[in-house]
Amino acid sequence: MKILYLLVLTNFYFLHSINAQSVIFSDYSDYNLRLKVGSTEIISWTSNGIENINIEYTTDAGKTWKLIIENYKAENGLFEWIVPNTPSIFCQLKIYDSSDSNTFHIKPDLSSYGKYHYFTIIGENKWKYIQSNTNYNLTNINFLDSLNGIIWGNSTLLVTNNGGITWDIKSEFSEKNLLDVIFIDDKKGFAYKNNEIFSTNDGGVNWGSVYSNSEIRNIKKLTFQNGFIFYISHENNNDYLHSNIYKIDEFGTDNLKIFSFDSLKKPDGSYIYPNGIYKFAFINDSTGYLDFIYEFNGFYKELLLTSDGGFTWQLSGIPATPSDIIVLNNLNIYGIYIIFGNEGYKECGIYKFDQDKKFSILYRKNVLYYSIIFEKIHFYNNEIGWLLGSVDGESWDADPITISKSSDGGVTWDLQFFGSIYCKINNLYSFDGQTCWAVGDSGTILKSNDEITNVKNVDKKLISNFTLYQNYPNPFNPTTTIKYSIPSSVKSETSKVKLIVYDVLGKEISTLVNENKSPGNYEVVFDGTNLSSGIYFYKIQAGKFVETKKMILIK
Repeated sequence: MKILYLLVLTNFYFLHSINAQSVIFSDYSDYNLRLKVGSTEIISWTSNGIENINIEYTTDAGKTWKLIIENYKAENGLFEWIVPNTPSIFCQLKIYDSSDSNTFHIKPDLSSYGKYHYFTIIGENKWKYIQSNTNYNLTNINFLDSLNGIIWGNSTLLVTNNGGITWDIKSEFSEKNLLDVIFIDDKKGFAYKNNEIFSTNDGGVNWGSVYSNSEIRNIKKLTFQNGFIFYISHENNNDYLHSNIYKIDEFGTDNLKIFSFDSLKKPDGSYIYPNGIYKFAFINDSTGYLDFIYEFNGFYKELLLTSDGGFTWQLSGIPATPSDIIVLNNLNIYGIYIIFGNEGYKECGIYKFDQDKKFSILYRKNVLYYSIIFEKIHFYNNEIGWLLGSVDGESWDADPITISKSSDGGVTWDLQFFGSIYCKINNLYSFDGQTCWAVGDSGTILKSNDEITNVKNVDKKLISNFTLYQNYPNPFNPTTTIKYSIPSSVKSETSKVKLIVYDVLGKEISTLVNENKSPGNYEVVFDGTNLSSGIYFYKIQAGKFVETKKMILIK
């Protein structure tokens, strides 16, 4: 009788030393085993009556399997595995008889719930923490341009004028206990508290009352469009049954009630009242959207759209209950949906609702034990977006969160961040489509770490040949400069230049240049702060000219 059993996987480098340790898979103790890309792990097994074995691994919960080694002598009992650059939280190993694929064993194996556990392959952490100097919960972030940005939360407003390198607390905003904030330029902004709206003309340093009405008990959300403030309030403190949308000019005059939720009904005739408003904004003078929770035999999420400046609102007709949405300026709506089953979460995914009201599922996954639930989504445009996920939908505890990036409109996602941050992440945001920010409770600010720090034109002296120079310094830690030249003999006035950095496995690390360049000498600074020590390659392609050079990062 043939017997094959996969025993252990270690998370230590194999040094042939006495202190080598193993992590034995069981139902509960090892589903959170995390292996780093590039580390050397030991796979061990016991067998009887088997000559050769194959070992495979999966990163998609068993949908596809990739070969690690084949026709390997079973009597060896162990194999050193260099963890590949395939980050995922749904990894398993499979070992089987080379002559009989039906004799196999998978680890981690089935739990007592009848579902598989997984281990995680952790790639480079492409995100970093930014100091906030506050412990208040941060809920939103926005940049007016590449340098000026604001973060706000519960009675807290942070401002930067250097692209987010440092954030300063605006004390008067905190002292007045103001809520929410919208800025229309780097100086002028609005906020509210209870039944009063405030404005600032100096970037949030000082705030003064614009409008107050004792009959309006509880402002819930405000937005700004073309010189007018729009806000939602309840006529009594928590009277959701009498909620209205008001419109006033930026000086606090001509207050006008333009819409009452008393007039809004679902197709079945039931009324909809906002019990919690998430997003309220106008795309242009006529088009706006409102994302909110309402209560009707339980809590539900709805998205309303207006095409007449907020005077009438209609249900969007999205055939899924969104947990978070992002609406782009062309009225393409990207959202997260969650489906519940008898044992809790069943499925979650990402949908798109385009301006022609066409609904499509971009990405879906079954929710498994110790699985990632999508929480927040942000798209910069129709191609580039970021997605926040957390174990069982609880990003505030010790379980890890994930932040992934898509460059193909949400069809595929690249894992950028995996780790435990012990707090809830409340929002994602990108100003330029390259750098993404995340803000959360307890003053948490995260920033995606883009390695490109500086590109400049050195001169335009007469140059006869395309040239890629050796980086300097080399080895480097953590920055180095790469120079290249575009000759004056190019037939057109410009040449399309791509300069890309790769790791030793051929994975693209960073695109340093991807644009047309006129003849001249150029240099770009590459920052490897968030990379591990090792060998990297940089490759230039300009027309028919292609060249690659090696550089070494030593920390």
